Amino acid sequence: MGKTVVLMEWFENFTCPGGDCGLTCCCDDWKIALTDKEVTDYKNNKSEFSKRFIDAIDFDKKSFKYHNGKCAMLNDKGYCDIVLNLGEEYLSTTCATFPREERDFNFMGEMYTEIVCPLVSERLFDNKKMEFSFVEIEADDVEINPEEANYVLNMFSFRTALIEALQNDPGENIHGKVFLVANAYEYMKNILASRDVGKDDVDVYNEKYLTGAALANIYNSCEKFAEMKSEKADYWLSVFFDLYEAKAIEIIFRILRKNHKYIEDKILGWRENLSEYRKCFEGYRNYLKENYPYFEQNYFIYSLFINWIDLDKENFGNKLCGRFVELILFHLCGMAIYDKGEFDVKEFSVSIAAIDRAMTHSANVLYECGKSFSDIMKNEPICIMKSLV
Repeated sequence: MGKTVVLMEWFENFTCPGGDCGLTCCCDDWKIALTDKEVTDYKNNKSEFSKRFIDAIDFDKKSFKYHNGKCAMLNDKGYCDIVLNLGEEYLSTTCATFPREERDFNFMGEMYTEIVCPLVSERLFDNKKMEFSFVEIEADDVEINPEEANYVLNMFSFRTALIEALQNDPGENIHGKVFLVANAYEYMKNILASRDVGKDDVDVYNEKYLTGAALANIYNSCEKFAEMKSEKADYWLSVFFDLYEAKAIEIIFRILRKNHKYIEDKILGWRENLSEYRKCFEGYRNYLKENYPYFEQNYFIYSLFINWIDLDKENFGNKLCGRFVELILFHLCGMAIYDKGEFDVKEFSVSIAAIDRAMTHSANVLYECGKSFSDIMKNEPICIMKSLV
């Protein structure tokens, strides 16, 4: 039996840069888990490399050991000794697939690549819209739960319409597009609080918000918020310091401090010099719009793709909402890099990957930030405009 899989274009166009990576995933921020078969195969390896395997594996934890904060298999030049000595076919499943991810809904699936890798996060700066494709794969024993399948298909249809609307005006009207994402989140959250989503719910939203006339009205109405520069700038900084003082983002700056300590120092310094901060804010926003107009649009489409279809209906959207906070942190780091002098996309991509690594893979930081931000939106919906448009 065949199964349809939706493929993000970045999934296929990815090759690990090895020693040239600015933020290796072969580090003690994560554990490289091994399957029972992999542990056995490595243990029984009869090559000249076998002793290296034995010394590098923590058999109790079924993972590789770490030396000086890096995987024991990573050499001084940043390359994997397994690949260099035995070939890529000997890599663990974790290492061979990361940062690629697959999501299986039994009757259909999705494949994407996470921006926790700086090579992937750099794709946010592509000056073109993100593309998706459909592939058919063979699948055995596909079990279909009618209720779950109906939910997934309706959510898929909703997301497809949203993505098409966001990409209709390439790189433009980002403030109106932010409203669409936030509004869609609220709309779906309210429905799922009482019942399952149906096809009629998708159709109603499309007719009310996603027609040409409706989009034009939303974009025109949101233009005034784009001029709220001081309010927006101040809100970004307040979000940062609320999280910083609560130690909610401590892990992010622990990662960034390894190579980018100046970013934290720059942001902390702005608290005492708001006029300099606002000046930098204005320059950075203009620079980003002129040189990388698709950046925010690509980020929201990426976020919708990996966070919209959530089988945990009770907590739907918390991670998606956390992406708003994450984007604020991206921008503050980008401003620090911009203010340093020559803007370096690769350097910015490393900071984006570091933030996303901490937000999405550490102690539910993204979920908790999203939940807190969602609570703020309930009391002050206009804050979403102040913060992001």
